Amino acid sequence: MSFCAFLTASSGNMLSLVEIDRLSARVGDIARAATRLRGAILHAPTILPSNDPFLQTEIPPACVLQLYFGDIDALEDALTASGAAGAVVNDPALSGCTWTQQAMAVRTFAVPAPCKPVSGERREAFTYLVAYDGHAVDNNAWLSQYIRQHPPIMTQLPAVREVEVCSRVDYCSSLDIPRATAIQRNKVVFDSASALAQSLASPVRHALRRDFESLPRFEGVTPHYPMRSLAHDLAAEFV
Repeated sequence: MSFCAFLTASSGNMLSLVEIDRLSARVGDIARAATRLRGAILHAPTILPSNDPFLQTEIPPACVLQLYFGDIDALEDALTASGAAGAVVNDPALSGCTWTQQAMAVRTFAVPAPCKPVSGERREAFTYLVAYDGHAVDNNAWLSQYIRQHPPIMTQLPAVREVEVCSRVDYCSSLDIPRATAIQRNKVVFDSASALAQSLASPVRHALRRDFESLPRFEGVTPHYPMRSLAHDLAAEFV
């Protein structure tokens, strides 16, 4: 199992495509200069050709950065002012943003046709990024049942390239930004915005909704954000 840090930037203004591409290049530079960092993904809001049939569109963050590590020690080394996370949080392009941080354990699930990242190259994908911000009556029972029955359905989404479920962990950080407390985050990844939109209209999406309704009661919010994802893969075994 690997670990990742989520750094979420909120702002009153959306970043332009030029700003996102410039920031992605900066993230790539930071990632290549960091030690023990396995990969970095910059998620920026995107607009889909059609909406999720079950959920209303929500106001997204300005961007979300995922930094991946092979162990918790490497992750904690990055969550410092001089580490990879600090370099992003302090980037001038994001000086007007409000940040949160969260470290999580990463579970990946095999899909029929995964993407094949090439070490050192940037790749573009489109992601449905989900957070479960709240609690269940019994968090362990909720997460255990979710992991057992939900990802096997997620991997059946048409043209899905990656499925990932992250669960929260305790961690050390010296970054002077608030901590997020989502009990879980998910992502499903596709090659294009149209492929993501088509998956949301598929019978599998309906099956996922029925399965979610069968889980133990969850109290909180579950924002779902369609994102353009720019990934910098630094290790061949990253995904």
